[in-house]
Amino acid sequence: MYSKRTFRNKRSLAKLSVAVLGMLILITSLFFVSGVFGVEEEAQDENKFVAQGFDSDHKFGMHVDDPHHDSEITVTPSIVPQTTGVTFTAHVENTGNDADIHEFRVYENDEFFNFVCNSVPGWYDPIIGFTTIEGVEYKYCQWAAKAGNEIEPGETEDFTFDADTPETECCRTWFMETRDPEGTYIFHQPEICVDTTKPETTKSFSPEGTYKIDGEKEWVDTATVITLDSTDSIGPHDNGVKVIYWRNLLAEGNEPCNSLARCNEIQTVDPFNEELNPGEGDFSVDITKDEESCHILEFYAVDNTGNIEELKRNCFFVDKTPPEGIKEIGDPNVPCNGQKLALILENKNSNWDVIDDDFEATLEYNTIGSEFEYSVDGKVPLPNTEYALIYYADKPDRFDDWGGNNPGALIDTEDSGSDGSLTMSGNKDLGMNLPHPNDWNADPDPDYCDYNNGYDNYTHCKGAKIWLVPTDALPNDYPDDGSWAFWDVSGILFETDLLTYTSSEEECYWVRDPTNLPGTPIKLTCTDQGPHPSGDEEVCFRVSYDIEPWLTKNYCNDVEGEMQGQEEDDWCCVDKEAEIIFKEDSQHDLEYFCRDAVNKTSEIDLEYFKVDSLPPIITKTMIGEDHLGDCPPDPEPSDDECYVADDGENGVHIDVKDDDSMDCAVGVDFCTYGLWWLTDQTTCENKYGENVWDGSKCNVEAGDFGEEGVDIIFREDSTHDLYVNCWDELGNEINDEEEFLVDSTPPETTKTYGEPQ
Repeated sequence: MYSKRTFRNKRSLAKLSVAVLGMLILITSLFFVSGVFGVEEEAQDENKFVAQGFDSDHKFGMHVDDPHHDSEITVTPSIVPQTTGVTFTAHVENTGNDADIHEFRVYENDEFFNFVCNSVPGWYDPIIGFTTIEGVEYKYCQWAAKAGNEIEPGETEDFTFDADTPETECCRTWFMETRDPEGTYIFHQPEICVDTTKPETTKSFSPEGTYKIDGEKEWVDTATVITLDSTDSIGPHDNGVKVIYWRNLLAEGNEPCNSLARCNEIQTVDPFNEELNPGEGDFSVDITKDEESCHILEFYAVDNTGNIEELKRNCFFVDKTPPEGIKEIGDPNVPCNGQKLALILENKNSNWDVIDDDFEATLEYNTIGSEFEYSVDGKVPLPNTEYALIYYADKPDRFDDWGGNNPGALIDTEDSGSDGSLTMSGNKDLGMNLPHPNDWNADPDPDYCDYNNGYDNYTHCKGAKIWLVPTDALPNDYPDDGSWAFWDVSGILFETDLLTYTSSEEECYWVRDPTNLPGTPIKLTCTDQGPHPSGDEEVCFRVSYDIEPWLTKNYCNDVEGEMQGQEEDDWCCVDKEAEIIFKEDSQHDLEYFCRDAVNKTSEIDLEYFKVDSLPPIITKTMIGEDHLGDCPPDPEPSDDECYVADDGENGVHIDVKDDDSMDCAVGVDFCTYGLWWLTDQTTCENKYGENVWDGSKCNVEAGDFGEEGVDIIFREDSTHDLYVNCWDELGNEINDEEEFLVDSTPPETTKTYGEPQ
């Protein structure tokens, strides 16, 4: 296409052989029509451009500053067929109040072919010119008005040109230009679109019709209205449906209605009915069947571009199969199965209060059936000690025998390091699907933790399930013997958030709510099956929130549906489709089924959604001892001042983890960081080379990292800006910016003497 470049009209060198016109006419024309006979026009001096009040950044498609006229250009047709010779009309209107328009140009679009401009009465015959901009030559067609035929303010003129259209469907920009005798000009960018998409016509029955299916046979009532809906809005350039052709035939006998194959074998020659679209856009035709017989309906549509739809034929089959539900989970989403979940194991007492926050481990895990995939990384209280990672089917019975003899599974054992560090990973067949029947989560009582009579609303009354325990605390035959040899919480780590159970038979996705970014749309659609659906499909659904409460009524209002009863666990039904976007960070259960006009229903579909709108959490820890002030500083905007030595041993460590405060953290995807040194360009490039200066500061370090974190060491004297950006798997983002004052200059002490000396 065209490169964009500012250029200004000036009198160009005219080369023309004129046999009839005299020298006076030639000179007058050259003065009056600036550049009209030019064959080459060079880009102008931008200094002169600015000196006359124009913008030196003027480019194709932009008005010059303060033109002496104003104009509008409309090109018809604007939507055209492919590979076809078309005559286009550029309708030019002078919408200003000052100067006339005495010159009009059309710049050739090189995706069209056989570009020819046509004569306009009262204007000189168009000529072809060329102009060079930034070394690229452009071809244009130019009309110049004869004296007295200029386009005055409020007047219009039509200019026509011919061109063969491209083959591919796309909109192409044409550059056009109007000029006035004062030398100012205005560019326009009308689009001409090639449309190759054929219209699409579908048939449907009105709700009043009755129908049934028996094998491959279909019956419709004589009162049934059959509607042919034709649309041209399925392609990128909708030009509207022009006409629908259809014909209704009576078959000889019933054979075509007994077999789809026989229906397609029928040869028809009768003329079509022609239904012209009285308006624009989509179009529909209603047809009724008055004769009791086997009917054949053929139809197709033609759009205003001339694209012809393929012929469609139907022998009136009606489907009695229950409608089919389609669930489309939009973006962003992350499947739970096959994705590792994060669980924090902490050193806590029986009241779930932290004993020592220096000891913590992160467990990443995934459960599919009896398979437990795991990875542990952290620090335990006891160094040089063998630890066991166990699953413990703990009931919510801390008032009875919490920590007593319950079944579980021994997942792995590993020795801790001399500093207490511990890592382990693998895949374990637990010999059972989680949760175990003795696990409270297997059959939970939703009211248990809210029971006040003899209980205390204990926040974590459900009990812990994953533990890191010194193997000495377990019996030799654990887990067959679920009792513990001793109970000393000071050496144990266990979960902060309860284990999430997943299964390959369950469908589960992490999705995002619209708190900070667009939420994940979950679209439920019901489509009645068979070649001709009965219609009137309904989507019926209900939503629960972490087992309870039911939230169906709230979401029913969102989709303008209708509750099917007054109870909280009743269903909400809505016509054909519903789009649900969860609004609460937590786990949701979504159930739905489909129902059609004759009350045929599909099976209930159940799916779990973990909703997460919280971005990752960035934490920073200073490295080294030589720092002073508010270190690390709070993210900008902040008044914190943090001074750090630039001896190569001081800096800051950045950690990131996903925010699991709502128990639905999807996990960190990745982070990027950049350390910028506030110095001058010469110093920057002398130290770090080219391509690190952004115009105001020097990039001394950049990269990406994950939950392992990253160390940033300061090595240059002067102010540094640190930028950190982190995303979780759903695209929830946090941006962090801090300023560090890096100082390598020691303080200077001076001594002065007072009087008398």
